[in-house]
Amino acid sequence: MPKATAAAAALLLHGEERFLVDERARATLEEWKPGLVSDFGLETLEGTGLTPARLEDAVLQLPFLDPYRVVYARMLPPGRAESQASAVAEIPPTTRLLITVAGRISPGNKLAKAISSAGWLIGSSGSYTLEDENGRTRFTHEITLEPNNFAGRLVMPVVGASGSSMVMPMVKQLKQELERKPG
Repeated sequence: MPKATAAAAALLLHGEERFLVDERARATLEEWKPGLVSDFGLETLEGTGLTPARLEDAVLQLPFLDPYRVVYARMLPPGRAESQASAVAEIPPTTRLLITVAGRISPGNKLAKAISSAGWLIGSSGSYTLEDENGRTRFTHEITLEPNNFAGRLVMPVVGASGSSMVMPMVKQLKQELERKPG
């Protein structure tokens, strides 16, 4: 019988920036995959058409050869997120669950409440900052994990003639205005 991990791990990522949610999901999967010894340890479920019963079956299934299972529910439609709350009511310590939502959900959403009430992490798109590095300007998107835990950075260089000549002056002006406001 495979050993259980120290604690169940569940991560719910949502936000308006679908690319950023996907990037954080990819990074999380890369962190979790090295512990798997077989292809049976990772199960990816498409969010479109996913039923609570199907998600619950995947979550409750015991690992076969691996020390734990990774269940990834990819891009769940925001309108269907609430219906999945019953599926995550019980997550065994041998399962790591990653759910991404194709949009932002409210903190009052049943799925968000189900995961946060168990003390697990809920991710959402965080804040953008503008940084200067060696004369090159870049956007940095900080991903926060509620409650207000800094999780990491996603760096997006601003490239292209139109990006640097049209967008960057507006962004720099916005940054200056925000820095002037008392916080």
